[in-house]
Amino acid sequence: MNTQPWSLKEMNQAVCAIEGKVVHTPLTWHRGVALKREDRQAGGTSKWRGVQAEISMSRISPPGIVCVSSGNTGKAVALAARIRGIEAHMFCTEDSMLQKREYVESLGARIHVSKSSFSEASSKASEFAADRGFLFISPGASWPFAYGAASIVPEIIRNAPSVSLIVAPIGGGGLISGIGLALSACRPRAPRLVGVQAANSPYYYNEFHGISGPVRAVSTVADCISGDLERRAIIRSIARNFIDDILLVEELEIIGATKELEAMGIMVEPGAAVGYAAIQTARFRRSWDGHRVCVIVSGGRA
Repeated sequence: MNTQPWSLKEMNQAVCAIEGKVVHTPLTWHRGVALKREDRQAGGTSKWRGVQAEISMSRISPPGIVCVSSGNTGKAVALAARIRGIEAHMFCTEDSMLQKREYVESLGARIHVSKSSFSEASSKASEFAADRGFLFISPGASWPFAYGAASIVPEIIRNAPSVSLIVAPIGGGGLISGIGLALSACRPRAPRLVGVQAANSPYYYNEFHGISGPVRAVSTVADCISGDLERRAIIRSIARNFIDDILLVEELEIIGATKELEAMGIMVEPGAAVGYAAIQTARFRRSWDGHRVCVIVSGGRA
């Protein structure tokens, strides 16, 4: 009896369902490293894949869409809702960037600022959606969202079959969960998978490495991957089987990587640059030197 919470069959169905609705983003090669350019995705964010999968797999035609987000999922939701002529609502915490909130609002979404943690904001968003019959989209606690993210993997393997290691940012966990699930279907010859978090917000890093006690999180330039995990975060279900390691990067390393990408003409927010920051550290080289690496550049600037 299969008791696992995910379904590779449903994942494949989702990947097929969003074909033609997402951009097959390019790879940019730099010093032997492949950069998967999700800043070139529709909406400028990898979150577009998950949002499209959620909508495609929904059994209803909702009058509105609700999400919890620091900004990028909200941007994708607002664009998707505007295309369909329906309402969009984004719940966020009060420490989310005002610039992002204003941008999402300019796309037609209504913003709900919660004076609570990210996980509590998620609960409020879920209740709000249920009360109104809206579709609730969670970037970290939804399997359909992760299935949409999984569509990145066949694009990488098709265009760079020599890649043996994929490096991806971890915020809520939906992106790396989808990548991990897709790679599991490619075993035993699948690339390995390493996640990266900001050292100032190491919520899942601590869980993964068995570090107990409260997380001492402080503000980080990588705001799009900061904050606690949602209570039903799916990364907890898949990490031990599908993620090989999780690394931390410091603020100056993130800033340096962001500037280096800018010099290459890749304009990203800091949270999208953490993977590129990680591969330049001695910590990464000690464990993963010799691999053919693909880094997920998860989104551009708002």
